[in-house]
Amino acid sequence: MDKKIVTSWDDGSFYDLRLSDLLLKYKIPAIFYIPTFWTQRDLRDEDIVELKQKGFEIGGHTVTHPIDMKTLTYDQQLREIAKNKIWLEELIGEQIKSFAYPRGRYDETTILAVKEVGFENARTTAIGNFVLPDDPYRIRTTVHVYPETPKYNKPDWLKEAYRLFQYGDYFHLWGHSWEIEKFKLWDQLESFLKHIYENVYSQSQ
Repeated sequence: MDKKIVTSWDDGSFYDLRLSDLLLKYKIPAIFYIPTFWTQRDLRDEDIVELKQKGFEIGGHTVTHPIDMKTLTYDQQLREIAKNKIWLEELIGEQIKSFAYPRGRYDETTILAVKEVGFENARTTAIGNFVLPDDPYRIRTTVHVYPETPKYNKPDWLKEAYRLFQYGDYFHLWGHSWEIEKFKLWDQLESFLKHIYENVYSQSQ
């Protein structure tokens, strides 16, 4: 199957280490978007370096993970984005190119700030996309790993993943490893990662 596979994981949780081992097992690429300071970021600096050494991409996710970037001035957004980028680059020893909007909340001002500090692309939290992104600063994903929750209009993520995997030339799975742990989704996630491997990577060997 000729399909571009992307997975991305936000917030820098300690469970990223467990997740990284699972991704390596099935040869699945990933971007880990990591804020500098935030209540969920219990990942140590040396753990971030380890993720990079394992071959995963590290992406920017602001300093403090604001609730809504749109409520900040341009200068405030610029500082949030730039300081996080500088810190991550000093930590891993190379430039980073990818950014994820905290909670998927952004506007044109945010995009200008992201471009100004040198990011080449930025991911949203929009789901349902299975074609290659046409706007690098409004990258839409395919499925969010999260339990079915009608209150938040969340479908059964695993059913959606299997359904949408059949279509298009692009598949982007995203989530938070701390939510995978919270909702006990590890077995479900592994079953789907195995499905990706068997249908994409094993056939290319």
